[in-house]
Amino acid sequence: ARKEYNATAEYGTSKALNLFHSRELQRRCAEDGILCCAVHPGVIKTGLTREANVDSTMLYDFFIFKLMHKGIPQGAATQMYCTLSARVPTEIADGTCFWYNSGPQRAVGIAAPGVRDDLCGKLWDISEALVEP
Repeated sequence: ARKEYNATAEYGTSKALNLFHSRELQRRCAEDGILCCAVHPGVIKTGLTREANVDSTMLYDFFIFKLMHKGIPQGAATQMYCTLSARVPTEIADGTCFWYNSGPQRAVGIAAPGVRDDLCGKLWDISEALVEP
């Protein structure tokens, strides 16, 4: 039987994988003084949902959800914070691996440090295998 695609679940999975990748990259680059940050810019009207299913589009365009929409400058603010803030090295040392709304956030669920740390290296190995020539 064909498994039905669940866009919301796949979106959540992609965010967890982003955190796993960032944490593994940080582990691999730490000795070189390179810092790695997983960043969520927020909900930005980009047209990404234009080909989504009706449920996703309706949710994205729902008036309550629209209150969370950001403009491009607001969405870029978190990336700029991670690039320019002198606080980021301390935040990483304190266990932060995820930034949102120009500030550190604690990852939760399966992506939280200490829950499934083994998946960070496994994801890295799978990713490398997929791009090998």
